[in-house]
Amino acid sequence: MWLSIDEAGVKTLRIYGEEAVWLGSDIKDFVGLLTTLEPRTYWRISPVPGDRDDYFDATGASSEKLEMLAKSGEFITGEALAELAQETRQVIWGQFVGHTDLNSAAVWVTVRAIDSSFFEVITSDENVLSLMKSHFTDVRPYVAPWGGGMDPGEPILDEV
Repeated sequence: MWLSIDEAGVKTLRIYGEEAVWLGSDIKDFVGLLTTLEPRTYWRISPVPGDRDDYFDATGASSEKLEMLAKSGEFITGEALAELAQETRQVIWGQFVGHTDLNSAAVWVTVRAIDSSFFEVITSDENVLSLMKSHFTDVRPYVAPWGGGMDPGEPILDEV
């Protein structure tokens, strides 16, 4: 299911690195920032929905553990994810879905790594959106999350 801005106020931001440089940030940066807003977040790691549904890819010392978590679908604490993220060099493809209450299906925030090209942050929490815009340099609002394949998406040009 793809969420757009029209569905429950959910918005999508794409975060790019500097031109001609790799992204410059990774999941550890996002987890660290998001923890400042919501220290008790539970995360579920998975492949990114789209045309590569079974594919999660990361490099570094904790990449195998992250890949196992992506296959199992089990929740981990924000603290555990932060530790794994510190030992991760790069997440190439992956989705991290944050919940503030394990007894609710409600998603607080989703962070996606898309082919080392950009990260997406999907949420209805205006505090998260503000934090991303203030921390990262190249933040672009999009109509909807990445849809797979060569989907460039549709930027929201009047909201930069």
